[in-house]
Amino acid sequence: MDLTKILKVGDRIYTPLFGYVSIESINPNKKYSIKAYAAGFGYVNFTSKGQAYEDGPECLLFPS
Repeated sequence: MDLTKILKVGDRIYTPLFGYVSIESINPNKKYSIKAYAAGFGYVNFTSKGQAYEDGPECLLFPS
């Protein structure tokens, strides 16, 4: 599933890696197309499939 077509800048979503994050930017033309801000961690990036690593086994972004 391509999350860049579903998520919007400003959305607050959950990831088991960082807790709740805020979507800061979405660029479907980049490998890591979703940039989010995680309090205590700073900016983190995810693929359009919600993976923290391109070859990651699963989606790690969940709507709150």
